Formats: sequence, structure tokens, C-alpha cells
Amino acid sequence: MPDRRRHLEVALAAARAGGEVSRGYFQSGVEVERKSDRSPVTVADRESEQRIVAVLRQAFPDYGVLGEEFGERAGAGARWIVDPIDGTKSFVRGIPYFAVLIGLEEDGEITVGVVHEPISGDTYHASRGEGAFGPRGRLRVSDIATLRDGMIVFGGLQAWRKAARWDALERLVAASGRQRGYGDY
Repeated sequence: MPDRRRHLEVALAAARAGGEVSRGYFQSGVEVERKSDRSPVTVADRESEQRIVAVLRQAFPDYGVLGEEFGERAGAGARWIVDPIDGTKSFVRGIPYFAVLIGLEEDGEITVGVVHEPISGDTYHASRGEGAFGPRGRLRVSDIATLRDGMIVFGGLQAWRKAARWDALERLVAASGRQRGYGDY
């Protein structure tokens, strides 16, 4: 199996290629369709996934792929997991807060992960045993010692209600120093 460095290089290239596609459609008024689960999907989602998979498969033709838009394509050994536009609801509203997500699963474990935000160009990546990195270098755990000094960011409130965890969210909000209710990827 190729080394993680090669996996990461290819995943980064694929994420950037997919991001170019979605950036080209951003704020262009693309038609929004609905999937069976009622979530939005656009031509940008589909074309971005196709471009990502083409880059991944060119380098690793035997690997499987599990994509958000086109489902699973069988392969041998490892498989790529792809969400071409995580945050399609923001994307279709012209809000520049969405990202390409790519992971590599080997023997049931995620060993490489990439998050690429096409509008800002920010990219985050990690690979098992190598650490996690962002636009300004190696990421680290915050040295904030208490939740009171921390900030909680969440993407939506309905999931808390549906999971019957509303009381837990209220306690978490009360214990934290700041909250922000915006997040997709």
C-alpha cells in the first residue's frame, strides 16, 4: 500500500480540483434539486464529486469510493469517502461557508482526512501518525482550561431536539463563555 504522504498529496489535489468546480458555480444561481432525504443538491455537487473521484482514481484505480452524490463504487482494500460540497445549504444561498471533505478509510479506520474551503482557499489536513495541519501550520489542542473560557460552535438546533438532548445543550451553553450558531463543514 502506498505511503500516507502519497495518499495525502492525492487527497489534497483532489480536494482542490473539486473546489475549483464548486467555486465556478458559486453565486451563479444554479438550480437546486432535492434528494430523497429532502436535502439540496446541485450540478456543482455532482460535477465536483466527479472531478474529485477522477483525480483519486487516476492515482489509486483499485480503491473504492463512497461519495455523497453517486454512492459507493467497489474497490479493493482502501476506499475514499467524499463529500464534494459539505454545506450545500450555505452554497445555494451564496454563503461562502462550505467545503470539500475527503477521507481515506483503510482496514476500517480513517487514516487521511482533508477539508478544503474553496472560497478562502483554506485547507486543513491530517494523516495518522503525522498530526493535523491548517493554513498556519500544525494544529494543536487549545490551552483553554475551562469551558467557561471556551466557545461552543454548532451547526443547527434541530438535531439536539430530535436526539432529545435539548437539556444537555442548555447546560452546555450555560457553562460556556461564548456560543456561535453557525457551522457546516
